[in-house]
Amino acid sequence: MRKASRLLSKLPNPDKTHVTIGVPAYGHIPSLCLVSFGSFVAHSVARGYAKHIATCVGAYIDRSRNDIVRQALGNKSTHLMFVDQDMILPELALMRLLSHNKQVVGGLYFGKDDAFTPVAFELDPFKRVYDLTEQLYVQAHGWMPGEGEWEALSCTCGKPDDHMHQIGGTGMGCTLIKTSLFRKMAKEYGDQNWFSSKECGEDVHFALRCKEMGVPFYLDGYIQCGHVRDQLVTAQHYVWAKEQLDG
Repeated sequence: MRKASRLLSKLPNPDKTHVTIGVPAYGHIPSLCLVSFGSFVAHSVARGYAKHIATCVGAYIDRSRNDIVRQALGNKSTHLMFVDQDMILPELALMRLLSHNKQVVGGLYFGKDDAFTPVAFELDPFKRVYDLTEQLYVQAHGWMPGEGEWEALSCTCGKPDDHMHQIGGTGMGCTLIKTSLFRKMAKEYGDQNWFSSKECGEDVHFALRCKEMGVPFYLDGYIQCGHVRDQLVTAQHYVWAKEQLDG
């Protein structure tokens, strides 16, 4: 199946794809994340997709994200990929996300709560996603690395085949968004408050606007990231905590 997926590769033309990698920065950045980020950027640049890095230091998270969006629009990027400063990303995550050709799609990472739940949620009503097996999934046939490169993991939901989960929204720790969506959203709402923390989390605000505009939100469970707190939180922590609860 992985070999077939490689044949179905739909990676965009790097000459026509300009990705800004945006990192809101505040406080201490774990050294392990700096090493991971450097490797991720190096691979993304080498493949010809990452053209810019944007950051905003010390601002509230919604202001920081909005400023980074304006930077991406100003440098005429086709995509913006948010990467949070406490993330450990697979080196080839950007290529996998690009291959889906979606307006917004995120990678999978897990919360710093004791249940290590996926950083994903549903809307109307709002609720955290505690079990990916309960979520709607769609066939994706996304790009897979070739021999000798990073091999995609199995999604923690355990369902077969390449697929993505269609959900209400995700955190912005590893999320790729087409810049055309930001332009449409600004025109639709008459402002540049793509992210706002006034009434809810800034990621929930963005997801609600996507929903109102009829833009589906996807999560690729094959892209599994680490999330640093006092330890590196991974899928293994989530599976362990789920087994304890189910048991």
